Amino acid sequence: MAEQRKYLHKYSASEDPEHVLYYCTRYRGRAGVVPPPESLMAFMLATEDNWSSTSQLIIGIQRDLRRCERERRERSDA
Repeated sequence: MAEQRKYLHKYSASEDPEHVLYYCTRYRGRAGVVPPPESLMAFMLATEDNWSSTSQLIIGIQRDLRRCERERRERSDA
């Protein structure tokens, strides 16, 4: 991921890519098909479907995190 901004959630854990894909309870249901970090790249490169599904998963999570951050900022500015 080109941009690895970290988001702070209520438990003070950074929501970096590894946390979001493998540990975050918010996204665990969506990320259930993602292989362990050490084999993620090989998995993605194995087939076009693997690449597409994994990249779409990550794009969706990034959009959601950006939306959550935007809402958090709007609440703090109010």
